[in-house]
Amino acid sequence: TILMSFEHMDKTNLNTKQLRSLERIDIATKTLSGLYRDLSFASFHDYIAYEDTPIDVKEVVLERVKYMHTLIHFKQIHIDCDMHPKIIEMDKRKLILLIDNLLSNAIKFSKKNGHIHIDVTKHYLSVKDNGLGISKEDQKSIFERFKSSDSLTGGFGVGLDIVSQICKEYRINIVLESELSKGSEFKLLWPQKT
Repeated sequence: TILMSFEHMDKTNLNTKQLRSLERIDIATKTLSGLYRDLSFASFHDYIAYEDTPIDVKEVVLERVKYMHTLIHFKQIHIDCDMHPKIIEMDKRKLILLIDNLLSNAIKFSKKNGHIHIDVTKHYLSVKDNGLGISKEDQKSIFERFKSSDSLTGGFGVGLDIVSQICKEYRINIVLESELSKGSEFKLLWPQKT
């Protein structure tokens, strides 16, 4: 309801301060919406009817980048994409959970004026940032529920657990490469057809 009200609001005669306030409302609402989706999945995924259909990962990534435009713009982050069509069989809501968690983490833990690179190929999806990075010690437990590393302050420790659950379900391998102060890359390797 808040998002719909925001999208239909007349923003033509607003001053800079009012526009910045509206940006913050948009960011907060989308953050809350993402947390609601994560917690709903974590709590009720056994009771929700999901349906796998052929879906183009590239199109969903573009849609989610557009959805997060306000947050990306607010932090002045440059998004660079090298994407090719990749059809997978998955429920779109689960693919959105994967992409949103990886992309929102990359945005959240990037420095102002940071850089995020997204690759979609026939072999993998990669989200790479030049942000805070994750220590070797924290990388061992980062995918466990309610485990939020010291470098990932401000999170609830649910998002990467959801990413891990969905990847296990679809036989997608996760590769994490990260170095403190240099950034992180999360790479989802599509299952090889047998």
